[in-house]
Amino acid sequence: ILSGQGTINDSTGELVYYTATGGIRTFEVAVYDSCSGDTAIITDSVEISQPPYLVTKDTVYYVCDTAEICFDVIAIDPEGGPVEITQVEGPGTFAMNSDSSGRTMFTPERVDSARYVFVFCLLDDCILSKQNARVPGCIYDTIVITIYFNKPPELACPGELSFPSCTE
Repeated sequence: ILSGQGTINDSTGELVYYTATGGIRTFEVAVYDSCSGDTAIITDSVEISQPPYLVTKDTVYYVCDTAEICFDVIAIDPEGGPVEITQVEGPGTFAMNSDSSGRTMFTPERVDSARYVFVFCLLDDCILSKQNARVPGCIYDTIVITIYFNKPPELACPGELSFPSCTE
């Protein structure tokens, strides 16, 4: 390598370099033997795929009974592509309803309060294509749903009261 940050693999002849950011990388390389040599400019455009994530936030529900609770699960791929979502932990059922969102439905237990943790596996185009061995098989993200059951109100009536009138 005459210029650029990288190395040439002695066994394969491949140009090897590491980067943490996207952009264009340019290398000038040379090859020689006992008779002559040659040089070349190699330009590589790098796009770093950011992992998908959930935009649905943790939520608190105040409920009167144990009716089914439904909440939307919305994910974003920073590159703008679709996100495949799978619920891997938590009660109830999940179904996709668009290319980057779905809905979980569950019935909470009848207790004063409960905290439910839902874990979702997110896959974007980069992960699905598995073009890079360094890309994990799944990006995990969570939503925590806290349920508080409303207690019925109680009316406390005082005993008999007498109020003096203003005319006395």
